[in-house]
Amino acid sequence: MQCSLARLLASAAVTAILAAGLGGCQTMSDITGSITSKAEADPGGDPRSSVDVYGERYRGNPKDAEAALAYGQSLRATGQRAQAVAVFEQATIAHPGNKALLAGYGRALADNGNFQQAFDVLPRAHSPDNPDWRILSVQGTALDQLGRHDEARRYYASALKIAPEEPSVLSNLGLSYVLSKDLPKAEETLRRAYASTKADARVRQNLGLVVGLQGRFAEAEEIGKKVLERDPKNTMALSALAQVAATQKDDARAIGYLTRVLQLYPGNTQARATLVNYKVDVDKIVPSLELSAKGVAPYVGEYRFKDGLVKVAYEKDKLMGTSPAGKCELRALTQTKFYCVDADVELKFNKDSRGRVAGVTAEYPDHIDEYTKVK
Repeated sequence: MQCSLARLLASAAVTAILAAGLGGCQTMSDITGSITSKAEADPGGDPRSSVDVYGERYRGNPKDAEAALAYGQSLRATGQRAQAVAVFEQATIAHPGNKALLAGYGRALADNGNFQQAFDVLPRAHSPDNPDWRILSVQGTALDQLGRHDEARRYYASALKIAPEEPSVLSNLGLSYVLSKDLPKAEETLRRAYASTKADARVRQNLGLVVGLQGRFAEAEEIGKKVLERDPKNTMALSALAQVAATQKDDARAIGYLTRVLQLYPGNTQARATLVNYKVDVDKIVPSLELSAKGVAPYVGEYRFKDGLVKVAYEKDKLMGTSPAGKCELRALTQTKFYCVDADVELKFNKDSRGRVAGVTAEYPDHIDEYTKVK
């Protein structure tokens, strides 16, 4: 069983890396580098404020290209991928030749997992005589997700000719080698990215996992711990450390790291599945309250955050939440706080001065959304 667990964890960790690096994750900045414009300024440095500001401007005039660009980028920055795709799609219909909008649309599609469509759109966002290294890198990530690794690396090579030793491009290239199981080449490339003063914590995290996958567990764990020193809630780093511990056949340490993941985000699918394989009772780590149909009835309804709508319903003795991202079971941590099974999000239902449910706060790993009850 130990070998299968190690494989499971290794697979989970690699999946986590690739989600972060190739095609969009739930972080507010992209490992691929952002596709920037003057419209991307962030009011007050708060992405949620920019959604408010630019969303109001966009709704006042949906055909305003600058407003659409800024609003779409703000939606991406707060993890609202489907809405970002919708805004950019409409904007590119109204402005089919606007390269900044096309770039934003292609990146949003990649964020949302629409890799073939992203690859089809992105060539229109720049030209062979004036290529953008950021767009070339995103084109490479789309190809990697489509399994076309050799083609992807040609795009990374082109990007690096324009931006030599750019760590975000090198990181994507390193992850490309991970996908094709060339771990020594992946490590070599990620170390080049790590050497840059512009490298962020994710480069170190990716390097640590690649080192661990090659059997240098002590070194990998040391790298992972440095990531956690800067970001104690980094679930991908914790999962990678669990993989290292599992490969060392140190069940107790692996369980400890995964327990921390589950305590941070009780709905984390991979941590739950792996702990179950370890014969751990996950309900003891994060016990759920049993609430009656009457107890959850006040939470049933529809909640809106700007252009996003969440529906909460009681179905077959379970409280269920439905959004554009999908459907999940909501389990109670307290009378008002719930977690979403199989998703890194917690919901806290808020009451007004009369004790009536007025809204819900959705807490994600990288941002918080406030929804108002509308029905």
